[in-house]
Amino acid sequence: MRYGGGPAPALCAVSQRGADDGRRVPASVTFISCHDIIFGMHLGPLRAADYRALAEFRYRLRRFLHFSERAARAAGLEPQQHMLLLALRGMPSAAPASIGVLAERLQIAHHSAVELVDRMEGRGLIRRARSRTDRRRVLVELTRRGAAVLPRLARAHRAELRSLAPTLLRSLRAIAGDRERPTEARHA
Repeated sequence: MRYGGGPAPALCAVSQRGADDGRRVPASVTFISCHDIIFGMHLGPLRAADYRALAEFRYRLRRFLHFSERAARAAGLEPQQHMLLLALRGMPSAAPASIGVLAERLQIAHHSAVELVDRMEGRGLIRRARSRTDRRRVLVELTRRGAAVLPRLARAHRAELRSLAPTLLRSLRAIAGDRERPTEARHA
């Protein structure tokens, strides 16, 4: 079977070795290919309820994204600029923010991340800096001005997500096939 015009993707797991720490995976573990995950081959046929659940989740997610885009523009930022500022502020402490890492976090092409960083650096929201441990690497950092824009936007996004959480969670449970359990069962 072909995927996107190319060969079928490899297994998502790395043979019988753990992907991160090299531990052996028990032989009883069944690996599912990326193709099967993407196309849901291992889940059986889709029913009308599955389509409704997927459509509802997509709708709820898009409503949040639309809110986010409007909020960013109201703060004088383009949505991708807001996402980059948030990605920088929310980076795991062990992960330095290189252009490549930011491109991955924003799910954009490397050259698009370079252009975005250029524009934002020109506005004084971020700056490039050489890595202290490897002078060949260029990292991206928030400036005070960039950091000052985030709190109001983050509070608005948190409030919006809290208001959307019940419907988003219901949608996710419907997709996962996990029906909401009675309160007693959840707290047992």
